[in-house]
Amino acid sequence: MISFNMKSDIKLTQWINSVNNDKLPDVVKKHAFNVAANSAKEAPVDTGLLKNTLADGVEKVDERNYTISDATDYGVFQELGTSRGVSAKHFLGGAAEREAEPFFSDVRKALG
Repeated sequence: MISFNMKSDIKLTQWINSVNNDKLPDVVKKHAFNVAANSAKEAPVDTGLLKNTLADGVEKVDERNYTISDATDYGVFQELGTSRGVSAKHFLGGAAEREAEPFFSDVRKALG
């Protein structure tokens, strides 16, 4: 299984937790589901299991934290590749990277 979590340092976490903004939970949720949907679109297809479990693999940790993961034992090998010839696909990492700018733009608007 592969999963994506965004962690911040202690000072950033304290600052984020001190911001009382009722718009932030919706922003975080929206972009977590966007990352999951886009990673599912980009995941390699054999049986479709990896794509389907990514699309359904969003788990709420708390109001401002979500985990996106697959339910397979091979997702990590597809994401990162192997020494046995499986090339890295970066479907989850790539989706997260492409979502970063829209996410931070929405955070700025919510805090603005």
